[in-house]
Amino acid sequence: MNPRLLLWRLTPADAGPWHRIMRGALAELQGLFASDWAEWIDRPECDFRAVLERADCWAAGWAQGQPLAVGRWEALDSPDTATLMGVYAQPSARGAGLAAPLVRQLIAQAAAQGHHRIQLDVVATNLRALRFYRRLGFAPTATPPLRNPLGLDEIELALDLAPRLAA
Repeated sequence: MNPRLLLWRLTPADAGPWHRIMRGALAELQGLFASDWAEWIDRPECDFRAVLERADCWAAGWAQGQPLAVGRWEALDSPDTATLMGVYAQPSARGAGLAAPLVRQLIAQAAAQGHHRIQLDVVATNLRALRFYRRLGFAPTATPPLRNPLGLDEIELALDLAPRLAA
């Protein structure tokens, strides 16, 4: 029997597991997140708890409290647009069908909060991530690529949530 996928919202009480998974993400994928390893390596767990207090962060896994994939969204620049960030699946969980349901949950949560669009930035050379988000309906915007602090070009992708709001 296959295990059942669980999705759950992370709260500040989940800072420990989220702290561990995000430090692993930043170490493995240096340069592919807006934040980098050096920026977060020495930060205490309370800094991670603060992110969970302000963001809608979700986890996916086979057992509650043991996240294998995480992601979050926040309303940063515009009340109509949500920003997807920090989506990561542990290497051992890749290909297991966790990331797509997790991102769909984040999209649904942003739409339920009245956002009309969700966007994210992906490093232009991260072809795996670009293919993944395109499969979920995201498309490049007209915004020219931006150079991140590590000197890598990032492409903005977006998904219109208006059809989800009407449903």
